Amino acid sequence: MLVLILWSLASNQTLAICYCVLFGAISGAIIGLPPASIAFILGRSDPTKQAKLGHWTGMMYTISASFALTGPVIVGHLYGQYGIDSYVLQGWAGGCLFLSSVCMVIARLYTGAGRVAGALARAKELGLTISRTVTRSKDDGRASMVEKV
Repeated sequence: MLVLILWSLASNQTLAICYCVLFGAISGAIIGLPPASIAFILGRSDPTKQAKLGHWTGMMYTISASFALTGPVIVGHLYGQYGIDSYVLQGWAGGCLFLSSVCMVIARLYTGAGRVAGALARAKELGLTISRTVTRSKDDGRASMVEKV
């Protein structure tokens, strides 16, 4: 959202250059996080699921390629032919990026909650108890958690 707001406020060349530098530093997440999210969804414990990582990532980029190739052409046509304000187009692009990040967070929460619940259920079946101890460092105030089975 910060990038979307800064993009809309870049009214002169200096602000536009600052926006480009900031977006260049942050945009790596747009490319790097989806494959990492897929790897997290597949999990680390099952090698047969991990073998599908390339397949799933390829499908994801294949599906998104058509939109990435046609989107700028459609936006250019809307801007040139109908004179749609650039703020509307910026809002649409930012909204799509925001929606994709919400979907990634939901997927992470969903898979993370399932793993924790599954691990607790397995521990309960085995008759194990899990105790958690949270301690806070006196030096820097950081919290650390220790789990014992």
